[in-house]
Amino acid sequence: MIYIYIINDTLTIMAKQVRMFPNLEIEQVRNGHSNKYVAEKLGMTLQAYCSRKKSGEFLMSEIVALLQIYNKPFEYLFWIEE
Repeated sequence: MIYIYIINDTLTIMAKQVRMFPNLEIEQVRNGHSNKYVAEKLGMTLQAYCSRKKSGEFLMSEIVALLQIYNKPFEYLFWIEE
């Protein structure tokens, strides 16, 4: 079971044993973007970006920026593989 909720402009996805956002990783590779590059585009450290990808917690402003960077719909970019 997957729970998706937004509290104070932070998207949180809670699930057991899932691969978080595989399409985000696919688009990064497809576009030749490293985690460091995306972190810089979002105005955060590499460690913070990797932590957000792992935890599934992004601010709404970060989600909007990622959707603009990759020009993909939310449902695709933030799809969760179970």
